[in-house]
This record gives sequence, C-alpha cells and structure tokens, in this order.
Amino acid sequence: MSEEKKRCPWCSSDVLLIKYHDSEWGIPQHSDMVFFEHLLMESMSCGLSWLLMLRKRSVFSRCFDGFDYNRIARYDESDVKRIMDDPDMIHSEPKIRAVINNASRFLEIISEFGSFDKYIWSFTNGKTLLYESFPAKRITRSAFSDAVSSDLKKRGFKFVGTVCIYSFLEACGLINDHMPECCRRAETLKMNDCLHVKDENEPLPTFPVRVQRRKKSLGTPGIKQQNSVSASAPKRRRALSAEKTDCVRGRPQ
Repeated sequence: MSEEKKRCPWCSSDVLLIKYHDSEWGIPQHSDMVFFEHLLMESMSCGLSWLLMLRKRSVFSRCFDGFDYNRIARYDESDVKRIMDDPDMIHSEPKIRAVINNASRFLEIISEFGSFDKYIWSFTNGKTLLYESFPAKRITRSAFSDAVSSDLKKRGFKFVGTVCIYSFLEACGLINDHMPECCRRAETLKMNDCLHVKDENEPLPTFPVRVQRRKKSLGTPGIKQQNSVSASAPKRRRALSAEKTDCVRGRPQ
C-alpha cells in the first residue's frame, strides 16, 4: 500500500480543498483571467470560508460571465439585480458591486501596465517570496500584502484588505506557504525563482517605480456608487467595518 501524501493541514478536511491544494494553490500564475477570478473569489470570501468559495465557484462563473472582466466592467443596475436574484448566489449587494467596480479598476491597471500580470509581479521583480519565519509563525498578512492592498485601494479597488490580499498572493504563487513536509512544496518551488525574506514585517528589498496614476476614476458607468464622498460619517465607518471582516480568514480554512 502506497504511503499517503503529506499536505498542508488546512486542506485535509474536504476533498474539494485537497483538489484545489494539489492542482492550483501556490502555482505561479500569469493569466489575467485567473488573477481576476481569484480577486473576485477573495472579495466574495470576506467573513466566509474558502471551502464555501470553492463550492460556489461555478455560481460565480455563471453570474459573472465566466470571470470575463471586460464584460463585468460594463454591468449596470439590471445585472446587479440579476445576480442578486440568483438563488445560489451569495446575496451581498456590496460585494457584488465591488466585483463590478473592481473589473473596471482591473482594466485600468491593464491599460497602465500592459497586463495585471506585469503589475502584480513587479512588486517582487518576478520572484516568489519565501518567509524564513514560516511555518514556525503563522502568517496572515505581511509588508508585501500591505503594500499591494494599499496600492489597490488607492486605485479604487474594494474588499481588498491586506489579509484577503495575502491569501490571494499565496494562491497565485507570489508567496509560497506550502509546509516544508507538504508534497507540493518542492514541486511549486521549481516553478519560479524565489526571494527569501526574513519575516512578514520586512519590506521587500526594492519596490518598482510606479507609473503615475491617471486622474481618479469617476466610478463604474451604469452603477450607483456606494459610500461616496457625500456619505455620512457613520455610513463610512460601517463600510470600513464591513471590509475589515474579511481579515479573519487568512490562509484557506
């Protein structure tokens, strides 16, 4: 009888998590469509489990045109209603509006950098980060995820807190957090050059010179904007509080 493969503990509770871990998690990605799919799922996961996101993946694909950010960016109020009316969908209007907003911001990054792939990998000069403090210390955010989260927020993205972004960076192979004994660690490490970082609070050795952003976006055409500058202070505080709820999950649960 063959010896059972050793995997990261977080994926052991469900066959869907095991499949995701073995075939996707931690593989360096370069497809803008894959990046957007993961950003969409991360924004939807705020306060929820990653297993639920995987179970809802086909629903997300159905509701959001197969994760086609070009189409999603053109959604209007009728699309918001259509998605909210889907019985299998996560019925969070702020999250749905965030996905539509993020599609437009995603296209702006592509226009500025040529691709989201070039943009996101420019943070590490194309290398995958390895934290020397892991796994002795559980990491759910880092100076790297702080920097990416901050930059995305400045560009107008929603539901992109640092913990969600850390999970996104792990999933897409910009950070390799496979456990040392995991069967996938050696395999994924061979897929890209690595940059060793002492701990999660250490800034990257260099950050790229950012292309100056164009004038601030006026929002997504056809979609009513929430939490606008005219919103009351209590509403702004509630919106910030809602976004922070995504910061309890970290690595897929």
